[in-house]
Amino acid sequence: YVGQTKRLVKTRIAEHRNQINSCTQKNSVITEHRLQHKHDFDWEGVQILDNEPCYFRRLTSEMLFIRRQTAGLN
Repeated sequence: YVGQTKRLVKTRIAEHRNQINSCTQKNSVITEHRLQHKHDFDWEGVQILDNEPCYFRRLTSEMLFIRRQTAGLN
């Protein structure tokens, strides 16, 4: 999964993990995948692919990394 955030990675991972463990109406792509396929993610293996403070450049970088994926959730 490729996704951009301006928050700390550990904060974003905690949000994903908390959403998986809670019952909410609106689920993220990660939560939906986890619920449908019944497997967990390698939370310790998360990698930062790029670090870009500019929002629009971050969106561009995210798009390029998503297109490079051969198998992913995006």
